[in-house]
Amino acid sequence: MQSRRCVFAMAVLALAPAAPAQKAALTAEQIIEKNIAAMGGREEMAKHQSTCIRGDLDITAMGIKAPMEIYAKAPDKRLIVVRVEGYGEVRNGFDGQTAWVDDPGQGLRTVEGEGLDRVRRDSAYQPALRWRDVYKQVELLPNAKVGDRDAYVLRFSPKWGQPIVTYYDAENFLALRQDADGDDGAVVQSYFSSYQDLGGLKFPSAIRQVTPGGEILAKVAEVKCAAPLDDAQFARPAKQ
Repeated sequence: MQSRRCVFAMAVLALAPAAPAQKAALTAEQIIEKNIAAMGGREEMAKHQSTCIRGDLDITAMGIKAPMEIYAKAPDKRLIVVRVEGYGEVRNGFDGQTAWVDDPGQGLRTVEGEGLDRVRRDSAYQPALRWRDVYKQVELLPNAKVGDRDAYVLRFSPKWGQPIVTYYDAENFLALRQDADGDDGAVVQSYFSSYQDLGGLKFPSAIRQVTPGGEILAKVAEVKCAAPLDDAQFARPAKQ
């Protein structure tokens, strides 16, 4: 369940660039800039250095429905909290250096190796605004379809972790889909829909993830930008 939560968080907080169609050719950089404009604009995005997201997670294959909170702070801090009835609170954190997980089943532990690289990748705050610093390479792939929508496709190769492939709507340049590896190495496809304007920025209020173990449905109920967040809440707790 940890890998699915992490990929979901990444999917919500790391929406970077935009989309394709049979029109005038666009470069990868132009697609990214159009996505930034569609999300609310570079100036508006740059105003916000933190985000709090609250919603509900439905892991149908496991019969789990749980409230979830995601806290993110520039440049790369993140905390995910999921409260599962009958099991307890699961927390995934990253303070910019150390990644950790704390849950009732396995207790408190530090994430290392490939898992740490993945967390570093997924914790980048608003990577679209500084994609040249976050990614080693951005490639324009052949256009594709997401449902009945034409899409531009970009592959982002980060400094840490495996590449992310994002599909952007060819008309409105909002992200439609994102493919990224989870903790088990399998690719998770995340589909974004029902965008809403919240405080001048657009966020998807519905996210559907397709994983080898089944689908995960997430509904975003509340998004707060520029909320004051203490660095201490992202730090690994003291040993229990």
